[in-house]
Amino acid sequence: MSAVAELTSSPQVNWSRFLDQTRRDYETPPARGVAHGLQKEAIQNGWGARDGRKKWSFEFELHPAKGNAARLLTMRDVGTVGLIGDAHFDVGALSDNEPVPPEQRLARFEAMFESGGPSAGPGLFGRGKLIFNAASNQRLILYDSLTKDGVYRFGIRQITGRDYNQFHRVKEGEDAASELRARTSGRLEPLSTPGSRITVVDPVHEVIEALESGAFLDAVEETWWEIILKHGVEISIEISGKSRSIAALPTDFGNLPENNAKGWRVYHKEALRLPLEGHSYRIKKLHFLVPPAKQTPRPELLGVYVHRRGMKVGRIN
Repeated sequence: MSAVAELTSSPQVNWSRFLDQTRRDYETPPARGVAHGLQKEAIQNGWGARDGRKKWSFEFELHPAKGNAARLLTMRDVGTVGLIGDAHFDVGALSDNEPVPPEQRLARFEAMFESGGPSAGPGLFGRGKLIFNAASNQRLILYDSLTKDGVYRFGIRQITGRDYNQFHRVKEGEDAASELRARTSGRLEPLSTPGSRITVVDPVHEVIEALESGAFLDAVEETWWEIILKHGVEISIEISGKSRSIAALPTDFGNLPENNAKGWRVYHKEALRLPLEGHSYRIKKLHFLVPPAKQTPRPELLGVYVHRRGMKVGRIN
């Protein structure tokens, strides 16, 4: 007697519901909302792809509507390697728990959950990429890239109902350029220098308001002041061609004094050993600041935070 086992694949993901949950995660403390999460994920992507031989920068630009075409928010890194890798790379051919190779940046960007699993909070395990779609009223993003090898690529990602839609294979060359111009009503041209650009189509009100009020710039400075200070990078925000701002070290820090001066009290230690549970750790730099009595930094800058790879990631209570 023989038995036949009938196997079925796992149920299809309801992507709209999943996207809504991702948005709620970014709106639930300690997360700070979609606009704050958007700048964090966008710059993190660009900073991680930098080409050490070139000067790195990042540009946010809000483009006005054109006729029936909605506003666009472009987020572009400069001085990076771009979405390099094989356009035919088969993620499905990888064995269990085998990550997408780091040199396959296109495949890593287009795949989901390749850093872990889908049950994590915002910004973890590849789920953070959904924040780009959550920032769009149409749940639609465009992405284009000029690789360090001179290959121009264009793709889309849209959540429609239960479906997660993108091109079966990214478009390249003149096909990519034509598709970009058609989908942006001629407002965007292909990149002329290596790097990548993510375009949020029809940004949600929260993002527009944060950009126009200056809250978006504040969030960038709060999150990324370390790379601005240490590496002199330029992160800019341009609003409809009318204004352009450059992120700087938050003025609340008083230019990070190393010694007591002008009412600032400073506690500064380096290479501090920290014995903990049988191990010996070293604090590379400990820098406490107490501002003058009449100066009160904004709440999000108070306290002690962990920074990882130049980005503020979490508070130590």
